[in-house]
Amino acid sequence: MVALSMGMKTLAPLLLVAALAGCATPPPPLPPLDERADGFPAFSTADARALAETEVRQVLSEAAWAEISRAPTAVLVRRGVSLPRMTQQPDGSWKPEGPYANAAVRTAQGWIGWPGGQRSLLAPETGRELDRLLAEPALWREPALAGQGCTDPGGLTSVIRLNGHEHIATHPCGSVGLTGQVAEIVMSGRIVNWSTVPPSSLPPGQPIARFPDRYEQVFRYSSALGFQTNMVITQRSEWTAMWQRLSAHQGNPPPAPAVDFGREMVLLASMGPQPTGGYAIRIERVIETPNSLEVLVARTSPGPSCGVTAALTHPVDVVRIPASMKPVRWSVRDVVTDCR
Repeated sequence: MVALSMGMKTLAPLLLVAALAGCATPPPPLPPLDERADGFPAFSTADARALAETEVRQVLSEAAWAEISRAPTAVLVRRGVSLPRMTQQPDGSWKPEGPYANAAVRTAQGWIGWPGGQRSLLAPETGRELDRLLAEPALWREPALAGQGCTDPGGLTSVIRLNGHEHIATHPCGSVGLTGQVAEIVMSGRIVNWSTVPPSSLPPGQPIARFPDRYEQVFRYSSALGFQTNMVITQRSEWTAMWQRLSAHQGNPPPAPAVDFGREMVLLASMGPQPTGGYAIRIERVIETPNSLEVLVARTSPGPSCGVTAALTHPVDVVRIPASMKPVRWSVRDVVTDCR
């Protein structure tokens, strides 16, 4: 295990995520991570940079590396393997599983990435989020070493260069902070967690149709759905069966509300059983991207100062949206109500 140290603080990652970016002038960089007080060899920013560049070049093509290396604004990401294993190659041979690496560069046309190893233009909202994160002064003030005491070899390290400045932040236990958000976006080629995007930066959502109040009273707080789930319903038979489950606790429930499944589909988000009142779940927004529908959900819990009923509750939210064949991805954020 190679240990990193900054002053008297130490940590032990083996894997690195490197980011090279340029969109605004950041504060001066932190000092190199080459000071050691325990007698072990230093693992410096130069080591981090070299490892990241080597493995991005190894995973992507030489043509990709040529574009990345000369781009004024670029982000390189490297994530190692926690539990290495042998993987079969197309020719039938077996080789150890290598690191995961990706990159993104900013061009006049927008951000270019290599998700899945193929060069492609990232979605506009993804590019805007990268620009926002790289322009945040707080990103440049994040500690160079995070997660002290974690020894997960599949962790992350972010190295960001911007107009001659450099900042390194290691995340051996997984992505942390703004640098971690940048690394996750670049690795996947899309926004991974929409709950971290400020409301003012969210793109417009699709129209969401809610059911009349007499139907929402069936499932809003006291449904009979006793487990946590997010689901998409696209057929009338599925909807009828689910409505029977939602309304099973009602004495005389209304029939399932009409849904035109030729033009619509149903989204359902269930919070599962909760010990008291004061809990709620709501589908807030549905964002259509070129490759998916991103569903943003808020789960609300009562704070310690809130007065709540003692009854067991099962909060659910159900909405209708235009039918789509795109895969649905759910992004859930948790909110605690302050009743003071």
